[in-house]
Amino acid sequence: AVDFNIFEGLECHGVPVYVISRGKVVVDHGKIDVVKGSGKFIPRKPWTDFVYSRVHQRDKVDQPQKVEREPYTGPVIDLSKK
Repeated sequence: AVDFNIFEGLECHGVPVYVISRGKVVVDHGKIDVVKGSGKFIPRKPWTDFVYSRVHQRDKVDQPQKVEREPYTGPVIDLSKK
């Protein structure tokens, strides 16, 4: 099990009630009705921007960044003296 979801924070506007493939209803209110071998594999690149662009952006923003500061010029205590 995992403790995260890549879709966390996305607003869902609905759910698919029907899925139509090649003119045939293949999902009807959650019931799958397909014939073995009727599908077709369509190769796609992994990590598509449509799904993962927010994840990539979050990872980019979460990287440590250098902070530019002026050198310290204030007093320093010498702890080496006994």
